[in-house]
Amino acid sequence: MKTIDEMNEFDRGIILLHRQSVSEDTPQAILGKVKQIRDAIANEKPGTEDPFEKEFTLECYDETIRKLSDLSVENYQKWLSQNENLEGFEL
Repeated sequence: MKTIDEMNEFDRGIILLHRQSVSEDTPQAILGKVKQIRDAIANEKPGTEDPFEKEFTLECYDETIRKLSDLSVENYQKWLSQNENLEGFEL
């Protein structure tokens, strides 16, 4: 249960944003997608974006990856039932 208790609005936003783009609604499937997006963000060429904002985004993704890695399907379903009606944010 500790992982669920650690979840915050950034985790919720990232999970809800990416859970719709996976074929299986499980923590492991979402984890794979979140890692893929995190790597894409990290490998973006420097541009007009704020480097501090990019670093913050990467830190949020790293935390979500850590939490998803430890989340069981049962705890994910419990967390989802409490959060799925909330909207995720757009990155």
